[in-house]
Amino acid sequence: MEYFHKRQVYVDRYDLRTIKLCLLFLKSREKMLEQKPFKKRQSQEEYTHEVDKTVNYMLYWHKAEAYQEKEEQIAKWMTEDKRIQRRYDTATPPNMKCEHCGKKMKEDFRTFKGSDYLTSPITFILSCSDCRNIKDIYENGSEVEPPPPSTCDKCKAVVSVDWTFKDHITTRTYTCKKCGNHLETVDDDTKFWEDLKKEEEHDKELLIKYRDEFCLDNEEGEKAVKIVEHYKLAHDVYEYELAKYDDPAKTLSYHAKKLDTNELEKLLNTSLIPIGYKGLTFGKVDIDRYVIIPFTLQDTDTRRKGSDSIRAFTDTMKPMLENTNWRLMKDDVMYRLGYLSGRLKGYEREDDLVSLFATKTPTRKVPEIDPERMEKYGYGGLGMVGLARISAEHEGKERIRAKKLVDNPG
Repeated sequence: MEYFHKRQVYVDRYDLRTIKLCLLFLKSREKMLEQKPFKKRQSQEEYTHEVDKTVNYMLYWHKAEAYQEKEEQIAKWMTEDKRIQRRYDTATPPNMKCEHCGKKMKEDFRTFKGSDYLTSPITFILSCSDCRNIKDIYENGSEVEPPPPSTCDKCKAVVSVDWTFKDHITTRTYTCKKCGNHLETVDDDTKFWEDLKKEEEHDKELLIKYRDEFCLDNEEGEKAVKIVEHYKLAHDVYEYELAKYDDPAKTLSYHAKKLDTNELEKLLNTSLIPIGYKGLTFGKVDIDRYVIIPFTLQDTDTRRKGSDSIRAFTDTMKPMLENTNWRLMKDDVMYRLGYLSGRLKGYEREDDLVSLFATKTPTRKVPEIDPERMEKYGYGGLGMVGLARISAEHEGKERIRAKKLVDNPG
Protein backbone atom coordinates (compact mmCIF):
# COMPACT_ATOMS: atom_id res chain seq x y z
CA MET A 1 0.00 0.00 0.00
CA GLU A 2 1.17 3.52 -0.73
CA TYR A 3 1.19 5.89 2.25
CA PHE A 4 3.89 8.34 1.12
CA HIS A 5 3.16 10.45 -1.95
CA LYS A 6 4.78 13.08 -4.12
CA ARG A 7 4.98 16.56 -2.62
CA GLN A 8 2.22 17.95 -4.87
CA VAL A 9 -0.31 15.62 -3.23
CA TYR A 10 0.40 17.24 0.15
CA VAL A 11 0.31 20.73 -1.35
CA ASP A 12 -3.10 19.98 -2.85
CA ARG A 13 -4.34 18.57 0.44
CA TYR A 14 -3.26 21.68 2.34
CA ASP A 15 -4.60 24.14 -0.24
CA LEU A 16 -7.89 22.27 -0.35
CA ARG A 17 -8.23 22.59 3.42
CA THR A 18 -7.57 26.33 3.18
CA ILE A 19 -10.11 26.74 0.36
CA LYS A 20 -12.86 24.86 2.19
CA LEU A 21 -12.46 26.99 5.32
CA CYS A 22 -12.53 30.19 3.25
CA LEU A 23 -15.72 29.00 1.58
CA LEU A 24 -17.21 28.43 5.04
CA PHE A 25 -16.50 32.08 5.84
CA LEU A 26 -18.33 33.11 2.67
CA LYS A 27 -21.21 30.80 3.55
CA SER A 28 -21.44 32.38 7.00
CA ARG A 29 -21.58 35.78 5.29
CA GLU A 30 -24.73 34.71 3.43
CA LYS A 31 -26.37 33.60 6.68
CA MET A 32 -25.38 36.83 8.42
CA LEU A 33 -26.89 38.90 5.61
CA GLU A 34 -30.18 37.09 6.11
CA GLN A 35 -30.38 38.63 9.57
CA LYS A 36 -31.75 42.08 10.25
CA PRO A 37 -29.38 44.86 11.41
CA PHE A 38 -28.60 44.58 15.12
CA LYS A 39 -28.80 48.33 15.67
CA LYS A 40 -32.20 49.97 15.28
CA ARG A 41 -30.92 52.99 13.36
CA GLN A 42 -28.58 51.00 11.14
CA SER A 43 -29.64 50.69 7.50
CA GLN A 44 -29.38 47.44 5.55
CA GLU A 45 -26.56 48.94 3.48
CA GLU A 46 -24.59 49.85 6.61
CA TYR A 47 -25.17 46.41 8.07
CA THR A 48 -24.02 44.73 4.83
CA HIS A 49 -20.91 46.90 4.83
CA GLU A 50 -20.06 45.83 8.40
CA VAL A 51 -20.64 42.15 7.58
CA ASP A 52 -18.41 42.35 4.49
CA LYS A 53 -15.72 44.13 6.48
CA THR A 54 -15.76 41.42 9.15
CA VAL A 55 -15.74 38.51 6.68
CA ASN A 56 -12.97 40.07 4.57
CA TYR A 57 -10.90 40.56 7.72
CA MET A 58 -11.39 36.90 8.70
CA LEU A 59 -10.55 35.73 5.18
CA TYR A 60 -7.40 37.81 4.97
CA TRP A 61 -6.26 36.67 8.41
CA HIS A 62 -6.87 33.00 7.61
CA LYS A 63 -5.12 33.18 4.23
CA ALA A 64 -2.08 34.80 5.85
CA GLU A 65 -1.90 32.21 8.64
CA ALA A 66 -2.47 29.37 6.16
CA TYR A 67 0.48 30.61 4.08
CA GLN A 68 2.62 31.03 7.20
CA GLU A 69 1.96 27.48 8.46
CA LYS A 70 1.90 25.76 5.06
CA GLU A 71 5.48 24.53 4.74
CA GLU A 72 5.64 23.39 8.35
CA GLN A 73 2.41 21.41 8.07
CA ILE A 74 3.36 19.83 4.74
CA ALA A 75 6.75 18.82 6.14
CA LYS A 76 4.99 17.28 9.17
CA TRP A 77 2.62 15.27 6.96
CA MET A 78 5.45 14.07 4.74
CA THR A 79 7.60 13.05 7.71
CA GLU A 80 4.75 11.09 9.31
CA ASP A 81 3.84 9.35 6.06
CA LYS A 82 7.50 8.46 5.43
CA ARG A 83 7.63 6.81 8.85
CA ILE A 84 4.39 4.94 8.15
CA GLN A 85 5.63 3.79 4.75
CA ARG A 86 8.93 2.67 6.29
CA ARG A 87 7.07 0.68 8.96
CA TYR A 88 4.88 -0.94 6.34
CA ASP A 89 7.70 -1.76 3.91
CA THR A 90 10.24 -3.07 6.44
CA ALA A 91 7.86 -5.17 8.56
CA THR A 92 8.96 -8.82 8.48
CA PRO A 93 6.28 -11.56 8.33
CA PRO A 94 6.67 -14.35 10.92
CA ASN A 95 8.45 -17.53 9.74
CA MET A 96 5.64 -20.07 10.16
CA LYS A 97 4.94 -23.59 8.90
CA CYS A 98 1.50 -24.97 8.21
CA GLU A 99 0.38 -27.16 11.12
CA HIS A 100 -1.35 -29.53 8.65
CA CYS A 101 1.30 -30.24 6.01
CA GLY A 102 4.45 -28.65 7.47
CA LYS A 103 5.07 -26.46 4.43
CA LYS A 104 6.26 -22.88 4.93
CA MET A 105 3.39 -20.39 4.73
CA LYS A 106 3.70 -17.36 2.44
CA GLU A 107 2.48 -13.82 2.89
CA ASP A 108 -0.63 -12.86 0.91
CA PHE A 109 -1.41 -9.49 2.46
CA ARG A 110 -0.34 -7.12 5.23
CA THR A 111 -2.19 -4.27 6.91
CA PHE A 112 -2.36 -2.14 10.07
CA LYS A 113 -4.54 -3.37 12.91
CA GLY A 114 -5.95 0.03 13.83
CA SER A 115 -6.21 3.56 12.45
CA ASP A 116 -3.08 5.04 14.07
CA TYR A 117 -0.56 3.83 11.54
CA LEU A 118 2.43 5.12 13.53
CA THR A 119 1.67 2.88 16.52
CA SER A 120 -0.88 0.26 15.37
CA PRO A 121 0.51 -3.28 15.04
CA ILE A 122 0.92 -4.77 11.58
CA THR A 123 -0.85 -8.05 10.76
CA PHE A 124 -0.12 -10.53 7.97
CA ILE A 125 -2.39 -12.90 6.09
CA LEU A 126 -0.35 -16.08 5.59
CA SER A 127 -1.49 -19.02 3.45
CA CYS A 128 -0.35 -22.51 2.59
CA SER A 129 -0.28 -23.21 -1.15
CA ASP A 130 -0.88 -26.93 -0.63
CA CYS A 131 -3.70 -27.25 1.87
CA ARG A 132 -5.04 -23.70 1.56
CA ASN A 133 -4.68 -23.12 5.32
CA ILE A 134 -4.93 -19.39 6.15
CA LYS A 135 -3.73 -17.55 9.24
CA ASP A 136 -4.05 -13.94 10.42
CA ILE A 137 -0.81 -13.28 12.32
CA TYR A 138 0.73 -10.33 14.16
CA GLU A 139 4.29 -9.30 13.43
CA ASN A 140 5.48 -10.90 16.68
CA GLY A 141 4.04 -14.28 15.62
CA SER A 142 0.91 -14.35 17.79
CA GLU A 143 -2.36 -15.17 16.07
CA VAL A 144 -5.05 -12.54 15.66
CA GLU A 145 -8.11 -13.59 17.64
CA PRO A 146 -10.76 -14.52 15.04
CA PRO A 147 -14.27 -13.10 15.26
CA PRO A 148 -16.94 -15.38 16.75
CA PRO A 149 -18.21 -17.92 14.17
CA SER A 150 -21.49 -17.30 12.37
CA THR A 151 -24.38 -19.48 13.53
CA CYS A 152 -27.55 -20.70 11.86
CA ASP A 153 -30.67 -18.64 12.48
CA LYS A 154 -32.76 -21.81 12.84
CA CYS A 155 -30.69 -24.41 14.70
CA LYS A 156 -27.86 -22.23 16.04
CA ALA A 157 -25.23 -24.55 14.65
CA VAL A 158 -21.99 -23.13 13.19
CA VAL A 159 -22.36 -22.44 9.46
CA SER A 160 -19.79 -22.31 6.68
CA VAL A 161 -19.29 -19.03 4.85
CA ASP A 162 -18.21 -18.57 1.23
CA TRP A 163 -17.18 -15.14 -0.10
CA THR A 164 -17.25 -13.93 -3.69
CA PHE A 165 -16.04 -10.54 -4.94
CA LYS A 166 -16.96 -8.95 -8.25
CA ASP A 167 -16.35 -5.30 -9.06
CA HIS A 168 -17.53 -3.57 -5.87
CA ILE A 169 -20.04 -6.23 -4.86
CA THR A 170 -19.36 -8.64 -2.00
CA THR A 171 -21.54 -11.76 -1.73
CA ARG A 172 -21.56 -13.95 1.40
CA THR A 173 -23.19 -17.37 1.28
CA TYR A 174 -24.01 -18.99 4.64
CA THR A 175 -24.70 -22.77 4.58
CA CYS A 176 -25.76 -24.84 7.58
CA LYS A 177 -24.67 -28.49 7.18
CA LYS A 178 -26.88 -29.55 10.06
CA CYS A 179 -30.29 -28.31 8.92
CA GLY A 180 -29.54 -27.28 5.35
CA ASN A 181 -30.49 -23.64 5.91
CA HIS A 182 -29.08 -21.40 3.19
CA LEU A 183 -28.66 -17.61 3.35
CA GLU A 184 -27.05 -15.13 0.98
CA THR A 185 -26.18 -11.47 1.68
CA VAL A 186 -24.97 -8.91 -0.86
CA ASP A 187 -23.05 -5.71 -0.03
CA ASP A 188 -22.94 -3.32 -2.94
CA ASP A 189 -20.22 -0.70 -2.46
CA THR A 190 -20.70 0.77 -5.92
CA LYS A 191 -22.39 3.91 -4.58
CA PHE A 192 -19.62 4.42 -2.02
CA TRP A 193 -16.93 4.36 -4.69
CA GLU A 194 -18.99 6.53 -7.01
CA ASP A 195 -19.47 9.08 -4.23
CA LEU A 196 -15.77 8.96 -3.45
CA LYS A 197 -14.92 9.57 -7.09
CA LYS A 198 -17.38 12.49 -7.26
CA GLU A 199 -15.82 13.98 -4.13
CA GLU A 200 -12.34 13.71 -5.65
CA GLU A 201 -13.53 15.38 -8.84
CA HIS A 202 -15.25 18.11 -6.81
CA ASP A 203 -12.02 18.72 -4.87
CA LYS A 204 -10.10 19.07 -8.13
CA GLU A 205 -12.66 21.62 -9.33
CA LEU A 206 -12.29 23.59 -6.10
CA LEU A 207 -8.51 23.69 -6.51
CA ILE A 208 -8.77 24.90 -10.09
CA LYS A 209 -11.43 27.50 -9.31
CA TYR A 210 -10.26 28.95 -5.96
CA ARG A 211 -6.55 28.23 -5.50
CA ASP A 212 -5.41 31.55 -6.95
CA GLU A 213 -7.97 33.45 -4.86
CA PHE A 214 -7.50 31.82 -1.46
CA CYS A 215 -3.95 30.35 -1.53
CA LEU A 216 -1.36 33.12 -1.51
CA ASP A 217 1.84 32.96 -3.54
CA ASN A 218 5.21 33.83 -1.98
CA GLU A 219 5.05 37.56 -2.67
CA GLU A 220 1.47 38.03 -1.44
CA GLY A 221 1.99 35.60 1.43
CA GLU A 222 5.06 37.34 2.86
CA LYS A 223 3.28 40.68 2.70
CA ALA A 224 0.15 39.32 4.38
CA VAL A 225 2.14 37.55 7.09
CA LYS A 226 4.00 40.77 7.91
CA ILE A 227 0.73 42.69 8.27
CA VAL A 228 -0.86 40.00 10.43
CA GLU A 229 2.23 39.75 12.63
CA HIS A 230 2.16 43.53 13.03
CA TYR A 231 -1.43 43.25 14.29
CA LYS A 232 -0.58 40.37 16.64
CA LEU A 233 2.42 42.18 18.04
CA ALA A 234 0.41 45.39 18.47
CA HIS A 235 -2.20 43.44 20.44
CA ASP A 236 0.48 41.84 22.65
CA VAL A 237 2.22 45.19 23.21
CA TYR A 238 -1.12 46.76 24.16
CA GLU A 239 -1.80 43.99 26.70
CA TYR A 240 1.79 44.17 27.98
CA GLU A 241 1.71 47.93 28.50
CA LEU A 242 -1.80 47.90 29.94
CA ALA A 243 -0.87 45.18 32.43
CA LYS A 244 1.69 47.55 33.92
CA TYR A 245 -1.14 49.77 35.12
CA ASP A 246 -2.69 46.83 36.96
CA ASP A 247 0.56 46.57 38.91
CA PRO A 248 0.16 47.91 42.49
CA ALA A 249 3.61 49.52 42.25
CA LYS A 250 2.58 51.28 39.03
CA THR A 251 -0.59 52.58 40.68
CA LEU A 252 1.33 53.88 43.69
CA SER A 253 3.92 55.55 41.48
CA TYR A 254 1.16 57.26 39.51
CA HIS A 255 -0.50 58.53 42.70
CA ALA A 256 2.79 59.71 44.18
CA LYS A 257 3.35 63.45 44.60
CA LYS A 258 6.02 64.51 42.11
CA LEU A 259 7.73 67.33 44.02
CA ASP A 260 10.35 69.67 42.60
CA THR A 261 13.06 71.08 44.89
CA ASN A 262 11.03 74.16 45.86
CA GLU A 263 8.02 72.04 46.85
CA LEU A 264 10.31 69.62 48.68
CA GLU A 265 11.91 72.42 50.69
CA LYS A 266 8.49 73.81 51.67
CA LEU A 267 7.28 70.36 52.76
CA LEU A 268 10.37 69.74 54.88
CA ASN A 269 10.21 73.11 56.64
CA THR A 270 6.50 72.71 57.33
CA SER A 271 7.07 69.36 59.06
CA LEU A 272 10.50 69.81 60.67
CA ILE A 273 10.33 73.30 62.21
CA PRO A 274 7.50 72.39 64.66
CA ILE A 275 9.61 69.55 66.11
CA GLY A 276 12.76 71.65 66.61
CA TYR A 277 14.71 71.42 63.35
CA LYS A 278 15.49 74.67 61.54
CA GLY A 279 17.86 76.31 59.08
CA LEU A 280 17.42 73.80 56.27
CA THR A 281 20.04 74.44 53.60
CA PHE A 282 20.63 72.58 50.33
CA GLY A 283 24.14 72.02 48.96
CA LYS A 284 25.43 71.50 45.43
CA VAL A 285 23.03 69.32 43.47
CA ASP A 286 24.27 66.20 41.63
CA ILE A 287 22.04 65.64 38.57
CA ASP A 288 22.40 62.37 36.67
CA ARG A 289 19.86 59.55 36.46
CA TYR A 290 18.71 60.62 39.91
CA VAL A 291 18.78 64.05 41.58
CA ILE A 292 20.99 63.93 44.70
CA ILE A 293 20.76 66.95 47.06
CA PRO A 294 23.03 67.32 50.12
CA PHE A 295 21.42 69.15 53.04
CA THR A 296 22.22 70.51 56.51
CA LEU A 297 19.93 71.70 59.29
CA GLN A 298 20.16 72.55 63.00
CA ASP A 299 18.50 70.64 65.85
CA THR A 300 17.38 73.26 68.39
CA ASP A 301 16.21 70.67 70.93
CA THR A 302 19.17 70.45 73.31
CA ARG A 303 17.81 67.29 74.92
CA ARG A 304 18.54 65.33 71.71
CA LYS A 305 22.15 64.36 71.06
CA GLY A 306 23.80 62.17 68.43
CA SER A 307 21.77 59.08 67.56
CA ASP A 308 18.65 60.39 69.33
CA SER A 309 18.60 63.43 67.08
CA ILE A 310 19.18 61.27 63.99
CA ARG A 311 16.41 58.84 65.02
CA ALA A 312 13.87 61.60 65.63
CA PHE A 313 14.76 63.17 62.27
CA THR A 314 14.54 59.93 60.23
CA ASP A 315 11.32 58.84 61.98
CA THR A 316 9.75 62.10 60.84
CA MET A 317 11.17 62.00 57.31
CA LYS A 318 10.13 58.44 56.43
CA PRO A 319 6.30 58.84 56.58
CA MET A 320 6.54 62.39 55.24
CA LEU A 321 8.30 61.28 52.03
CA GLU A 322 6.55 57.90 51.71
CA ASN A 323 4.08 59.01 49.02
CA THR A 324 6.47 61.34 47.17
CA ASN A 325 9.22 60.89 44.61
CA TRP A 326 11.93 61.67 47.22
CA ARG A 327 13.75 59.43 49.67
CA LEU A 328 16.19 60.09 52.48
CA MET A 329 19.53 58.37 52.02
CA LYS A 330 19.46 57.51 55.72
CA ASP A 331 22.88 55.82 55.84
CA ASP A 332 24.38 59.24 55.03
CA VAL A 333 22.72 61.14 57.92
CA MET A 334 25.30 62.43 60.43
CA TYR A 335 25.11 64.48 63.65
CA ARG A 336 27.85 66.98 64.57
CA LEU A 337 27.51 69.52 67.39
CA GLY A 338 23.80 70.20 66.94
CA TYR A 339 23.81 69.98 63.17
CA LEU A 340 22.47 67.20 60.98
CA SER A 341 23.71 66.54 57.45
CA GLY A 342 22.71 64.04 54.80
CA ARG A 343 21.44 63.58 51.28
CA LEU A 344 18.03 63.35 49.59
CA LYS A 345 17.48 61.30 46.46
CA GLY A 346 14.89 62.34 43.87
CA TYR A 347 13.27 59.96 41.35
CA GLU A 348 12.04 61.37 38.05
CA ARG A 349 11.86 58.56 35.46
CA GLU A 350 8.71 56.44 35.41
CA ASP A 351 10.57 53.12 35.58
CA ASP A 352 12.57 54.32 38.58
CA LEU A 353 9.40 55.39 40.38
CA VAL A 354 7.84 51.96 39.79
CA SER A 355 10.99 50.30 41.13
CA LEU A 356 10.86 52.61 44.15
CA PHE A 357 7.33 51.57 45.08
CA ALA A 358 7.97 47.92 44.17
CA THR A 359 9.93 47.66 47.43
CA LYS A 360 6.67 48.48 49.19
CA THR A 361 4.42 46.08 47.28
CA PRO A 362 5.27 43.03 45.11
CA THR A 363 5.43 43.89 41.42
CA ARG A 364 3.27 41.69 39.20
CA LYS A 365 5.43 40.07 36.53
CA VAL A 366 4.27 40.70 32.97
CA PRO A 367 5.51 38.39 30.16
CA GLU A 368 8.14 40.22 28.16
CA ILE A 369 7.84 40.79 24.41
CA ASP A 370 10.41 38.78 22.45
CA PRO A 371 13.12 41.27 21.31
CA GLU A 372 13.65 39.43 17.99
CA ARG A 373 9.93 39.60 17.30
CA MET A 374 9.90 43.29 18.14
CA GLU A 375 12.88 43.88 15.87
CA LYS A 376 11.22 42.02 12.99
CA TYR A 377 7.65 43.30 13.22
CA GLY A 378 7.68 46.21 15.67
CA TYR A 379 8.93 48.87 13.29
CA GLY A 380 7.95 50.07 9.87
CA GLY A 381 5.39 52.19 8.11
CA LEU A 382 2.31 50.66 9.74
CA GLY A 383 2.91 52.24 13.16
CA MET A 384 0.40 49.93 14.85
CA VAL A 385 2.79 48.92 17.64
CA GLY A 386 3.49 52.54 18.61
CA LEU A 387 -0.22 53.34 18.51
CA ALA A 388 -0.96 50.31 20.69
CA ARG A 389 1.58 51.46 23.26
CA ILE A 390 0.11 54.97 23.38
CA SER A 391 -3.44 53.60 23.58
CA ALA A 392 -2.50 51.28 26.44
CA GLU A 393 -0.82 54.13 28.32
CA HIS A 394 -3.92 56.30 27.92
CA GLU A 395 -6.29 53.48 28.94
CA GLY A 396 -4.11 52.54 31.90
CA LYS A 397 -4.05 56.09 33.25
CA GLU A 398 -7.81 56.42 32.75
CA ARG A 399 -8.33 53.26 34.78
CA ILE A 400 -6.14 54.59 37.57
CA ARG A 401 -8.01 57.92 37.52
CA ALA A 402 -11.35 56.12 37.66
CA LYS A 403 -10.20 54.01 40.59
CA LYS A 404 -8.83 57.09 42.33
CA LEU A 405 -12.18 58.83 41.86
CA VAL A 406 -13.98 55.87 43.43
CA ASP A 407 -11.55 55.79 46.38
CA ASN A 408 -11.59 59.57 46.79
CA PRO A 409 -14.91 60.92 45.50
CA GLY A 410 -14.24 64.35 47.03
